[in-house]
Amino acid sequence: MTVNPEARLKKLAKESGFTVSKSNGGYLLACTATGNVIAGDKHPLSLQGLAVELQRLHVLGR
Repeated sequence: MTVNPEARLKKLAKESGFTVSKSNGGYLLACTATGNVIAGDKHPLSLQGLAVELQRLHVLGR
């Protein structure tokens, strides 16, 4: 069984209190509680960029 990397990252982000949404061909990362955009507002994130931001926020291990 293969797991979709996009779905996995979205699930991990949601469990940690973040929202991932599609934006202009990329991704936008926001805090669910406050609605503040954390990354991707000026330049949409690639899937790899999203993973890096989640790693920076200690959602993903190194």
